[in-house]
Amino acid sequence: MILFLFLFLGLGAFAAWVVASYSAISVSSMSPKGEKVLNYFRLGRLKFAELEDRLGPGAMPHLRRYRVALFSFFGFCGCIVAIAVLVALIESNEN
Repeated sequence: MILFLFLFLGLGAFAAWVVASYSAISVSSMSPKGEKVLNYFRLGRLKFAELEDRLGPGAMPHLRRYRVALFSFFGFCGCIVAIAVLVALIESNEN
């Protein structure tokens, strides 16, 4: 049962990572020439307002999707770690 839970959470984390990557590429493709790498750094530092100002309101759906996917990825990873710690504690108490 725990294996399926880890599998489900792992697949969710992978899917969120793929969506975040696709959204980052979409935002980068909207960037003017010479600012693609700079906009990747802005995405990494979560400077969404600055990116929206530079790229215009057309970038907002991509930024929103990136934000949701990024936080979902970290949420899935956090759940995996929390469940692994709980399983380890339960296993150590049984012995």
